[in-house]
Amino acid sequence: FQILLYPVITMDAKYTHIGSRNNLIGKTPEEHLVNKYSLEKQVKTHTPKAFIVLATDDKAVVPANALFYSNALAENGVPVSLHMYPAGGHGFGFRDTFAHKKEFLMELQQWLSSF
Repeated sequence: FQILLYPVITMDAKYTHIGSRNNLIGKTPEEHLVNKYSLEKQVKTHTPKAFIVLATDDKAVVPANALFYSNALAENGVPVSLHMYPAGGHGFGFRDTFAHKKEFLMELQQWLSSF
């Protein structure tokens, strides 16, 4: 399985976290590298099921990353649990000040106990 918090998924310059893209494939990557490292394009039926968490107000990694990936998982019949919170920004996972921390941890615990 995979547990993804505010994930960088795509290398499409319009949606990616540019620092992650630059570090992974360079500032001017060839198109085949953009496609290869855009994980929403690599999903197969055997991709592990996923639990994805993000905040809609994340300015570092736009929510489209998680939406593209969860859609690709669903299209390939891979179970996905997507959790979008209205606020939290980026990096909220271990912050006690995150307003939805109890809810997030409860949902994760329920998902983990389901298998």
